[in-house]
Amino acid sequence: MLEFKGELSDICKKSILKEQSITGVIVAFIVAIFGGVIVITLAYILNWMELLFFLIPLILIVPIIASAPYLQKNKTLEISVPQRIVIDGKEESLYIALGKPTRIIKKSLLSIKSVEDNGDWYYLKLRFPKLGGFICQKNLLTEGSIEEFEALFQGKIIRKKK
Repeated sequence: MLEFKGELSDICKKSILKEQSITGVIVAFIVAIFGGVIVITLAYILNWMELLFFLIPLILIVPIIASAPYLQKNKTLEISVPQRIVIDGKEESLYIALGKPTRIIKKSLLSIKSVEDNGDWYYLKLRFPKLGGFICQKNLLTEGSIEEFEALFQGKIIRKKK
């Protein structure tokens, strides 16, 4: 069993904010594209050019949603920074304690697509359709060892160059 517990560093927190911002941009673009197609189609079919004014809010959605994690930085971090991550190799499960109030998320180790080694931390990427992943900061490892962690995810670890 491996356990990561404690406060993440500022660099890790910035990485979480960046990841959420990128996810927000992707979601906003999808909404804007589908919404834009619907508005343009209705404007063309019904010959109501006034409907095209609805395109302006759709265009504004993208930067607003992309900047949302930074606008409410403390709340975003409070909700999405894990306080504790437990990896149980025997059960092949990953338990993540997130947010306030604390909620426990259970994932199968099979749902982890890859593990990025960023030097001071690992980023566990989830398989599609789940977006994002979780950060395990190396110096917060309270139970187990880095060698055990790397043996558990052998073949999935990608070393990032700084």
